[in-house]
Amino acid sequence: MSPKKFYDIVESLNKEQKKAVREMGLGSLLRIATNGISGKLARFVVNSFNPSDMKIHLPNVNIDITPELVHDFLGIPLDGKDIYNTDQCEGKELMDWKQQYNFKAMRPSDVEERIKESSDSGIIFRTNFLLLFVNTICEQNKPGTCKTTVLPHLLGKTPMREIDWCGFITNCLKMSKITWDETDRGNYYCGPLLVLLLAYLEFMRNDKNEKRQIHALHIWDYEMMVKMEKAELKSGDFGTLEWNDDVIENDEESDTDENEDMKLDELVFKAKKNYKKLVNDKLKFGKLIEFSTTKFTESDELKDMKKVFEQEFIYKTHNEDEEKSDENLNEHEIKNQPIMEGDESSEDEHMKKEIKNEKLDEGESYDSEETECDNNILRIEDDEDKKEK
Repeated sequence: MSPKKFYDIVESLNKEQKKAVREMGLGSLLRIATNGISGKLARFVVNSFNPSDMKIHLPNVNIDITPELVHDFLGIPLDGKDIYNTDQCEGKELMDWKQQYNFKAMRPSDVEERIKESSDSGIIFRTNFLLLFVNTICEQNKPGTCKTTVLPHLLGKTPMREIDWCGFITNCLKMSKITWDETDRGNYYCGPLLVLLLAYLEFMRNDKNEKRQIHALHIWDYEMMVKMEKAELKSGDFGTLEWNDDVIENDEESDTDENEDMKLDELVFKAKKNYKKLVNDKLKFGKLIEFSTTKFTESDELKDMKKVFEQEFIYKTHNEDEEKSDENLNEHEIKNQPIMEGDESSEDEHMKKEIKNEKLDEGESYDSEETECDNNILRIEDDEDKKEK
């Protein structure tokens, strides 16, 4: 399953809905960065996973998949109650919830639509959010319909923060692989693919013995996965290349090769897309550093980062605008020109207003519309494949 639908929903939630998610103990999911999956890498990882010993078998080493590992990667509750051993709701409550759907076979996209249609943060929203989480991150039925066996328990009285979600995902991983026939091209793999991918990507780090300070779910996005996939294929095959930050971040050679074959309109489109991302990243970082320095006022490292950011992206932009608007100012006057908050460019004004009015919330890409089961391992197309078509 692709996490794209879940990523999109998280991006659309309002403050009250995010608060409800945190109250269920799933606040870590609000910071999901994984907005898609890369097809070739996905096929390799699923084929390499053996449910009998719960290991990903690589050429030189094996990766153990455990509930503890799932917790490290996703940051969701570990060591709680088995969801299938919790209280179930009354029949009337289940019927009331089902009234929002006019059909028997529910799809993840139907649940996604219901969440987007409402600003509600009550029991209906919570149940819909949990059902989408189960059917995009954990396991869904075949072909592409929602797994609803957990529904009576989601509507029960047991607090969701008390559920062992890591154990639940681990069990889904085992059973989904056992029931998947990889030789049948019509038999889709509908298990927790994201967990397998994160386990593989994190284990292939050359500094894997140093534990991450943040969860892998908050790091890996579609673009990073594609770069890792390209680097591994260039080295020979999957499962042999240990990577460092240079492999992920410095992909200039492949970008240059790709640009050589582009036409003018394609280059313009790519330039606009990259510029939009640059502006977006600037705004996000501004909000992040403002929140961080407010929360951890004693951190000199954060203060230094904020100072550099302001000098490079705010004050520097202001001074450049001043130079353009008044050519009669001499160099000395420009350097000593007082920085007035109201004189900034519209972009920086917008950024500062965003920083002031919003706080950082704790808490694009593969998305096949051809089938509701997003993770057809045997036919997965990533965004690069779609561009070629």
